[in-house]
Amino acid sequence: MNMDKKDLKEDLYVAYSVCFVLLVASVFSNLIPWSWLRTFVRVGFGLSLIDALINQWKYFKLKKDISKSETTEE
Repeated sequence: MNMDKKDLKEDLYVAYSVCFVLLVASVFSNLIPWSWLRTFVRVGFGLSLIDALINQWKYFKLKKDISKSETTEE
């Protein structure tokens, strides 16, 4: 699966936005009356954070590869 830089950047924005929303929800999770929803918010935050970090790693790796290919072409 080959993703270009633009698609990966969009995925990063989405992942960090979802992470932020779930982080705010987990901070105020004591106000949520249902325990299953609190669990969903906390687990969802953890999973989305892992996904965001994986996408961030792929983005930096792709950026590094692009810069290497540009310097070798010169």
